[in-house]
Amino acid sequence: MASAAGKVSNTEIVRAPSTELPKFLLASRIRQLCCFVLLLLFTVIPALSGAQSQTMATHADPIPEAAIPAILAAFDKYEIVGLPQGHGMQDLGDFIFSLIRNPAFSEKVNDIEFECGNSIYQPILDRYIAGEDVQFTEVQKVWRKMGQPACGASAFVEQFFPSCAH
Repeated sequence: MASAAGKVSNTEIVRAPSTELPKFLLASRIRQLCCFVLLLLFTVIPALSGAQSQTMATHADPIPEAAIPAILAAFDKYEIVGLPQGHGMQDLGDFIFSLIRNPAFSEKVNDIEFECGNSIYQPILDRYIAGEDVQFTEVQKVWRKMGQPACGASAFVEQFFPSCAH
């Protein structure tokens, strides 16, 4: 240390004893604690869920069943049953058509929500579905005059609404 006279003297820096850990050691301890907590959670949670599942009634493996009767039965239990649109998947589109053409479908289903269409033309679609005399070219405006070109170009949509009309 430089003194006023310009002489340099050696001095010791004395620190008070500290109970704080150096930062690298503190970070290491935090990592160890986090690992311990994660290990504990990964051990305890499965054990708890296993205990809960043992208290619940045991169920056998699911048994495959015919899709159309199973979906129709779902309407007996639930108010809303969701199905995806075909989106170019011919097998799925064909399945949906076979489902909605099934006589039991119209007995169980009141409303169908469709994911695309221009709401301006909803009254036209409603009249068409109800069986009123509406030109199909008017009904096509529902999906052709909107901002989703994939919907307007879909052969599935062109067949779907006529399949639902009474």
